[in-house]
Amino acid sequence: MAYQKSTVTVFCEGKSECAYIQCLSKLFRELGGNLELIPKDLGGGKAHNIRKKIKNHRKNNREFQKECLLLRDRDLVIRDSSEEIDASLRGVTVLYSWQNFEDFLILHRNEDIVHKWIKVCEAAGHFQQPLNAKKHLELLHKHVNPDYEKGKLPFKQLTPELLNTMLANNKAGLQIHSEFATWIGERWSELSENCGSSTPLPTEVQELDQKNIGQS
Repeated sequence: MAYQKSTVTVFCEGKSECAYIQCLSKLFRELGGNLELIPKDLGGGKAHNIRKKIKNHRKNNREFQKECLLLRDRDLVIRDSSEEIDASLRGVTVLYSWQNFEDFLILHRNEDIVHKWIKVCEAAGHFQQPLNAKKHLELLHKHVNPDYEKGKLPFKQLTPELLNTMLANNKAGLQIHSEFATWIGERWSELSENCGSSTPLPTEVQELDQKNIGQS
């Protein structure tokens, strides 16, 4: 099957998102896809900053990519509706990862870990009123991933197994449901016949999850 060359610029709020986009683009490339993702770090999620940075990017790039994405967290928008960015940002599709990008990353873990994190978030009221970054990180360290660092990914590399786990969790009707994950799934389906990715989670991921399930 032949794939049409596609280059997508992905505007990101921070370094963690950029790191993920780089890994995702690498995975697609290694599997023979013609999808190239170019991350652009906006240095924050405030609406005025986003509009300014994207405007400058458009001005300084004559060949503005046919497809541009803005990857955002929902927390700022829920706290302040004036932070919302809609179709007024011409030529850019806005996709939400979830309340925080770390919630999206959790979807790459096994079912037990995902459900554990959902219970933690429910108890903290995170789904109704998103936690601030400091409190969110504290709970993440305490209950799920004590070694997580902002700007770095919680796995060494993004594999087909991890991606399939994330997509399955995103379709499971859970409280965490990511528009960004849905977009990835649409692109991933174009390669599914060739990548042979219907395999169990790698052993090291399963062991890490089991170790962290008992933490409180």
